[in-house]
Amino acid sequence: MTETNAGDDAVADATLERKRAYNRTWREANLERVRAYNRQWKAEHPERSRELNRESMRRADAKRRRDRDRRKRSREYYAANAERLRIYNRAWRAARRAEDPEGYKRAETERRRRWRDENREHVTAYARAQQKADPASSRDRSREYVRRHREERNAAKQEYLRRHPEKRREYQTRWRAKDKWRRAHGLPTWQLHRTTPLERAANRFAADEFFARSYSAKQVRAIARGPVEPSPYTRFKSGERDPDRTPPELWVAWSRDCFRARADHAAQEDRELRERLDRELALRPPPPMSEAEIEDAWLDYVARAVNDRLRRVEPRRRPDVAAPHPYLQHQTMMGMRR
Repeated sequence: MTETNAGDDAVADATLERKRAYNRTWREANLERVRAYNRQWKAEHPERSRELNRESMRRADAKRRRDRDRRKRSREYYAANAERLRIYNRAWRAARRAEDPEGYKRAETERRRRWRDENREHVTAYARAQQKADPASSRDRSREYVRRHREERNAAKQEYLRRHPEKRREYQTRWRAKDKWRRAHGLPTWQLHRTTPLERAANRFAADEFFARSYSAKQVRAIARGPVEPSPYTRFKSGERDPDRTPPELWVAWSRDCFRARADHAAQEDRELRERLDRELALRPPPPMSEAEIEDAWLDYVARAVNDRLRRVEPRRRPDVAAPHPYLQHQTMMGMRR
């Protein structure tokens, strides 16, 4: 008898669901007809329509009160049993994690992603407030996150480039355009080099001293005009001095300081590249250089720059972006070619 009643209830439920589906389909297909009928019925029965409207509003108000009371009771219950509920939740999560570690990890990731998407404005405002309150801690947290997830980030980037080869070609084209612009303007190839703490402190002091220096209007105009013929270096070698022109040693020092400032800024901004270089090189910092060694290195750099600008060389083939950094490869520099 019980099985028969259960079967009849199932048939009745299926029949009712079919009727509801048919009614929904019919209403969607005859939406304008239903609206016109409702407007006509309300016009013919205004009192009954207002009564039904009041009843609907009373039911909605009662539902809002019930929901508000239920939320209040829930808050009071959680406040009174906070520790017990935390223990229960930890045990439940531990059981789920032990039962299916991968499934639990996927579910937690999806839950966090869904919450971030639903509360994007709140998350953004909170992150900005934290960064504004303590910028140093924000940078440290970012660097720590990058350090701990370096392999995952690199793998994700390579997988993204593998699935989107047009992005890889776009990056390579953009880099070639920048390198072409640098060569056209006589700028050296972008490079990174290690500096000791003493050199970094000296560079910061020199930058502060340079930018705090004041110039007269005549000096500003002279700097804007730039070197003229004969070159400052030629006049300097011949012993000729022009009081209206910037001394060549100051011009060379200014150019060197600007280049170092740009290189230092680029290195400080590109944290991923700096960390990659540190990881692949794994070398101890070089000992401090003497003044003679620094001067020799500067002369070598000038010679290479002159050689690059005056000698026509075949463009080197750019390596793949997934390969080790090109500046980490061994390069033989023999000075100017004969």
